Amino acid sequence: MNKKKVLAIFIPVSISLIFLVTFTPIYVHYYVGYRNVNFEMYLSEIHPSEMGKEEFVADFEYLFDFLRENYPYFDVKERMLGYDWLSFENHYMDRINT
Repeated sequence: MNKKKVLAIFIPVSISLIFLVTFTPIYVHYYVGYRNVNFEMYLSEIHPSEMGKEEFVADFEYLFDFLRENYPYFDVKERMLGYDWLSFENHYMDRINT
């Protein structure tokens, strides 16, 4: 084979491969990957707009107590960032009650 025939085959194949490698992940990400994804919006059957303040307060207290007892890195956060996250409990409780 002469050089022109090799280039006539090599250049279109190379361009096709570059095109496929570049645009296939984009196509899969935007058009195939997210087309039929149906996540549940809420974990329970109760919609947040149907909850009263008492339920929000009870949920917040449960979450805050759970974090206080089980999350081991509050001291690290205080050392690195200079504030105690647990001291914001009243601030968040006031936001719920307003």
